[in-house]
Amino acid sequence: MNPHFVFVTNEAGISSVFGQIKEKLKFAPHSYLSLVYCTTDEHPLFRSELENLERRYPSQLITYYTLPPDPEQKESPGACQKILEMIINSNTSEWMQFKLTGGEDFCVATEDRLRYLGVISNQVQSQII
Repeated sequence: MNPHFVFVTNEAGISSVFGQIKEKLKFAPHSYLSLVYCTTDEHPLFRSELENLERRYPSQLITYYTLPPDPEQKESPGACQKILEMIINSNTSEWMQFKLTGGEDFCVATEDRLRYLGVISNQVQSQII
């Protein structure tokens, strides 16, 4: 069984998530990892490091960046939901686990989106930063 780990974060949680992704790549070599990075910055933290990891692990890791259409917005809920829906609908793994990391509002809103998309509660973990 090759699990699919989906990390969803914003700028508040990316430092924690980056370390977790490296751990999964190192100790779970047969897993798949998706990162949904909801950011307002066109040059987000760890971008070059994440691109390097994607080159090293092309069959395991893919990163999606969401930028809001209006720079004054904190995040782009529509873009995040579309990416999550695409990840869920195209999943071929038998098991998916979602890890949400960021501020409380971000994690609650993302968990609501996942519930709307049919993800059950025991598949979701939140880490409030």
